[in-house]
Amino acid sequence: MGDWVDNTPELFRSLPEGMVVDRLNDKRAPARETPETPNASTASVSDSTRDSGLKAILKNSLRPFLRLLTETPDKNYGWAKLAAKRGSFLAKEHNAQLVFSSGPPHSTHLAALAISKQCKIPMVTDLRDPWGRKPWKNHDNPLRDYVLPWYESRAVRGASQVILNTESSLIDFQKHYPSQSSKFSCIPNGLDAHLVDQVATLQKQPSSHPFPVFIHPGNLYGHRDPVPLIKAVAKLRDQGKRIAFRQVGSIDPHYNTEAIVEELGLQDQVFIEPPMSHGHVLQAMRNSDALVIIQPDAPFMVPAKVFEMMAFDQPILSVSDSPCTEAIVRRSGGACAPSRDVEGIAASIEKILDMLSSPELQAARDLARTTYDAKRLTGQLALVFNRALS
Repeated sequence: MGDWVDNTPELFRSLPEGMVVDRLNDKRAPARETPETPNASTASVSDSTRDSGLKAILKNSLRPFLRLLTETPDKNYGWAKLAAKRGSFLAKEHNAQLVFSSGPPHSTHLAALAISKQCKIPMVTDLRDPWGRKPWKNHDNPLRDYVLPWYESRAVRGASQVILNTESSLIDFQKHYPSQSSKFSCIPNGLDAHLVDQVATLQKQPSSHPFPVFIHPGNLYGHRDPVPLIKAVAKLRDQGKRIAFRQVGSIDPHYNTEAIVEELGLQDQVFIEPPMSHGHVLQAMRNSDALVIIQPDAPFMVPAKVFEMMAFDQPILSVSDSPCTEAIVRRSGGACAPSRDVEGIAASIEKILDMLSSPELQAARDLARTTYDAKRLTGQLALVFNRALS
């Protein structure tokens, strides 16, 4: 949520004594394309044009294969090769007992696999997003999708333990790798207690909107389409029920959102605002009446923002197609609707309005903060490490 902030110095200060941190940068010079300029003294204009066209066709034809070789499993593959070499050295120097990888980027798991084999130590792999059987396609490197299952299988079979972050992902991996099912476990994302404390210090400011304010903090791109939600706002308006919707962050232009807002006559209810710093986003969320998640077409994923929103007291509206997201939102105090179901979204907004300031909401939120406490979940990670070493 909000602009990216480098909190590395603060993170380093919080590390326990005796922990060694080695930061590896990929210092290779990026490849540069140098345009070919034909020699005017030996080539005619027509020859130059034809030559340039042939080179362009050849370059376009080879680009998918070059990307397959240099950007698979992802664009961090070059870094991962360096990390494997450096990591093996550090593991031997410090007598490491275990190697742990967390991704994406999923090339990190290949680096950990190389270290595990080189140093003969167990590997724990933490898959935060789908990898080899992800539900979306990569348009920049389409050939990559054909080989990702092989990379995923190598990492899974080479690991002593594999962590998934949703129950849906856990079930999916157990079905796909039945012979490996005993090594899979689920540890969800969590909520840091310091964020709860930080939010508690924020004072709610008077609203400039006459209606309850729903806010979505974050950019909308890919399949994250806000239009069904906007249409649901219009539907409720036509029924005499009004809310304000604040979108904080950029929206992919192909959704044509501003034109749709104008067409529906929602200029006084829908507000599209540029990205803010993290601190300002937190204050904007504190000022709102409800928090919104938009996550279509990701049945195995739970957005990290769901857990951040648990630090607030407002109900959460989930506009998604993820059963695991819906289960967490409902347990935490919220309502859910499929991402393209305008009537369903409108009905869920009405449920949210009924929840405002209810004691049931506060009880659900308190329970969620305990259930998804990051420190408690870290204890589960320690148990997985112990299993890998046993």
